[in-house]
Amino acid sequence: MLKVLKVILPALLIATLGLSACQTAPKPEPIQTASNSTAGSDSSNKEEESEAAPGLETVTLAFAGPDGKDAFKVIHSKAGGSIINGEGQLQFTFSEAKHKGKKTVSIQDALGKEQGFIKVSKSDAIKVEDADHKMLYKLKTDEETQHFKLKDADGKLIYKFRKEEYGMKISAGEDDQEVATVRIKDKNAILAESDGSVLLKTKSELPAEVLACFSMKKIKASYQYALAYALMFMR
Repeated sequence: MLKVLKVILPALLIATLGLSACQTAPKPEPIQTASNSTAGSDSSNKEEESEAAPGLETVTLAFAGPDGKDAFKVIHSKAGGSIINGEGQLQFTFSEAKHKGKKTVSIQDALGKEQGFIKVSKSDAIKVEDADHKMLYKLKTDEETQHFKLKDADGKLIYKFRKEEYGMKISAGEDDQEVATVRIKDKNAILAESDGSVLLKTKSELPAEVLACFSMKKIKASYQYALAYALMFMR
């Protein structure tokens, strides 16, 4: 009998200790893999990046001269815009600014000298101001005819853009003298003088009024670019 107890008691003791260890041992933590929380963190970062990405996109629009060679490029991003000539040199920049608490866009030359400002009103009128914020020009769509009219600070008509089936007709002054046309065909746009001489070409899909801005020889080149830039990116 004593011999039997000596065999049974150690066995019971071992079984009891083993059961206690199983009950009190902590459960192991799950291993982090690509399918759990680490991946969730990465995917949320990717979502944030993808949301921010569109704002950082850069748009480049190329314009060629009558010989087909590069005339200039308009480059636009969230940070602003710039005009690069055919030789790759910076001509003008556009950047957001504020005047009397209201948003405006500053126009500067390659040396950083202020050329003027562009503003777009609630009625979609585009105003061009000089470096001292004096209003120079206003481009607005006529509600009745849907034509674009550029007037000076005194309200005098400088240019009119009339929509046509082929694109747009540009005329100067109150006497409505034709000075240029924009013809759009198969996504190609050509700006030409009234005698048919080609001024600019582009394969960029743009409204005819954008090209029309580059026919206005009565105003400075910086303001032509400013009006075109506003029509493309500020309305």
